[in-house]
Amino acid sequence: MRPRYFWTTSLVGALVFAAAAALLFPYGPLQIDTTAGREQAWLLTLWTAGVMAICFGASGLLASFAPLGFRDVADAGSVRAAVEARQEERSRQGSNTFYNFAGWTVSMGFWLVIVYFIGWITLGL
Repeated sequence: MRPRYFWTTSLVGALVFAAAAALLFPYGPLQIDTTAGREQAWLLTLWTAGVMAICFGASGLLASFAPLGFRDVADAGSVRAAVEARQEERSRQGSNTFYNFAGWTVSMGFWLVIVYFIGWITLGL
């Protein structure tokens, strides 16, 4: 994935999520009637979604560095073959393993946290 497209789509995704969270949040059923309460609920939603996206994406990025498992060795037939298969797979993927869905999720989470701070400063809460 091209870096410009990667960063642009993650920013657009965060902004769309922030707008959807502001418009689609169930304020009425939760009996959040005041403007300040709605703003706080929206900010809490942004913060929580951003942190969860960062954690979820980071776990996906860390999984690419996982050690060989029993299944890898059993499927390859030997430890040496499993190590070679893993090295071949990594060389096929390229040197940069951040530009995938896990990295996109982390970057969208960071954008959501940035939108949270901008909203927090703007709303004066």
